[in-house]
Amino acid sequence: MYQINLETDHQNIYKPSDELCIQIHPNWFAFAIYDREKGAFISFNSELITHPSSEINDEMLKNWLFNHQKVLNFHFNTINIGIHTNKFIILPKEVTDVQEAFSLLNDFNKEKEILLCSVIDSDFYIHFSIKKTIWYILINFFEKKEFYFGDFGFIKEAQFLPKDHEFLMAQIFGNDLSICHSKCGKPQFFNKFKFETKEDLLYFIVLAYKELNLDRNSIPLLLYGFIETESPLFQTLFGFIRNVRIAPSTAKQKQSILLKDLAPNYFQNLLNLIR
Repeated sequence: MYQINLETDHQNIYKPSDELCIQIHPNWFAFAIYDREKGAFISFNSELITHPSSEINDEMLKNWLFNHQKVLNFHFNTINIGIHTNKFIILPKEVTDVQEAFSLLNDFNKEKEILLCSVIDSDFYIHFSIKKTIWYILINFFEKKEFYFGDFGFIKEAQFLPKDHEFLMAQIFGNDLSICHSKCGKPQFFNKFKFETKEDLLYFIVLAYKELNLDRNSIPLLLYGFIETESPLFQTLFGFIRNVRIAPSTAKQKQSILLKDLAPNYFQNLLNLIR
């Protein structure tokens, strides 16, 4: 694994009021600790998995938790965990019995998976499933925890964008593409895709512009995740969508000296888990 580890102070003394956020993805594991009194992140760790699989690896997750147990086992009052999955549905309100609707759109195995829900706002409920093996690892490791859809932080970013503008947002981790349409500071659309080539990536993004009836010449494309302006992926997009740019830092990231040198678009999924 390739690791980034940052601390404001190697003798950090954490407090129960500090918030711990965790992101679990087949390509990377990460955590950050936010000091609410200081209004800043005081600890950050991200590990990139060099040979990722298409799903979260149970043993890798156990090893990662064990290696960081000294920090992660602290009794934080708030622990928010984002978990990657490609099995989800979006509904305008919470549904008591969502399993039937979920099963129509996903290959759901109730013996091996568990259904969860993340609320973006009053009319944007994301129902998603994760493997029970992952669920058991996490509930046995953490006493207090809230589980979130893996792209919750990315979708939530729509609420922080200028409310008088419209945006198409795209997030890339490995060959995992997430697309969100933001208008008036609210998410209007979200979906996920798998791509193999830069041409595939371009196809899905251009298709989103077309299906959502958005003008590629006027609606900006904001890029999140593991992508940089020098990359072939960015250059391919720039050739067809001139108003494309790397997403800016979140407000909390700007306020945190600890994170000032991190790429601004890499970790919204993690950093936006802070309440």
